[in-house]
Amino acid sequence: MTKYVIDLPEGVKFIVGKRYVMLSEKELLRIPVENLQEYIAPTVAENAPVEKRVIELPADVIEGVQNAKIYWENVAGFVLNAPSIVFPEIRKSIDEPKASYDKVADILGSWYFGNIEFVPKKEPKFYVRVDVDGEEQSVAMWQNSDGESGIAFDVFMRNEPAYKEAEADRLVAGLTALNARKVKVEE
Repeated sequence: MTKYVIDLPEGVKFIVGKRYVMLSEKELLRIPVENLQEYIAPTVAENAPVEKRVIELPADVIEGVQNAKIYWENVAGFVLNAPSIVFPEIRKSIDEPKASYDKVADILGSWYFGNIEFVPKKEPKFYVRVDVDGEEQSVAMWQNSDGESGIAFDVFMRNEPAYKEAEADRLVAGLTALNARKVKVEE
């Protein structure tokens, strides 16, 4: 069943429409506006806030979806050109790994119109630490404006960077000579 919300101008007394199966052109459906109240669910308060469905996605996927929405001015272009990583991530988030393209497209369309909210998934974060001369040190990857990058070690790092698990695993694998290990960030 499809439901529609129609704003009516002041003073309208009847809504006139055709029946589903018409026997003649004279057979019109006239519904008094005052009777429409009986079709409104009694449990819905007039100004009740609408609860949006919330779907958790990785923060970088949400950023990609938001960028795609800015670029595409219509929902069809947006859904057809959404970043390819969005579809498997939505399927994982709704626990339906084989959800149809149409179902995922409906979710994207609902998000586009503000009926669904995407929130960042709470993924565990990890510090990477190494032992240098018997002293535990934090590890930070860096990159400057010239594109040069490297790894820094510090005993008293003020803003120790936290990494996603896959990033921390790659960093630890690259620092095996220093007995690197990952340590879960306690929130």
